[in-house]
Amino acid sequence: GSIRQIWSPLLAGATIHPVVRDTARDPDALVAFIRARGITIYNSVPAMAMHLLDAVERSGEPLSSLRWVLFGGEVVPAAHARRWRERFGDSHRLANLYGSTETLVNATWHEVTRPPAPDEVHTPIGWARAGCEVHLLDPNADGVGDLAVGGAIAEGYLGEPELTAESFVGLHGKGW
Repeated sequence: GSIRQIWSPLLAGATIHPVVRDTARDPDALVAFIRARGITIYNSVPAMAMHLLDAVERSGEPLSSLRWVLFGGEVVPAAHARRWRERFGDSHRLANLYGSTETLVNATWHEVTRPPAPDEVHTPIGWARAGCEVHLLDPNADGVGDLAVGGAIAEGYLGEPELTAESFVGLHGKGW
């Protein structure tokens, strides 16, 4: 979420380029904004990123400054990642970032290093980031199940049993 989007770049010595609402809602204007400012990392929900890709394809010019495209905030259909990979190859690195509201930051990440196969439906959420623990509970045959996230990201709940019970559901429907 916004904590990572704001603090990670600043801690790394990078610059943040907030986008005004009208520009964010207009993919053609957003492409012009990225080009004009030489943006190197673009972070968006997948649906908006696809509107951006449509605008790039309409313009016929690459986003040559971009090094990373980060998807997050909703499920990333494999078709989205496939389109980015097929359009830009290795010139842009793609990552799917996952984290629930309670984690405040992305708990997992997956770098999309190849175009997903045509039969792939979703982009994997990947592996736990440093400081997180991720456990898949009761997975079905397809590897789908409830995800338990823990580690330093949940410290605000330590010693607060009521808040913990309200926000987190354990294996048997009770707070952890």
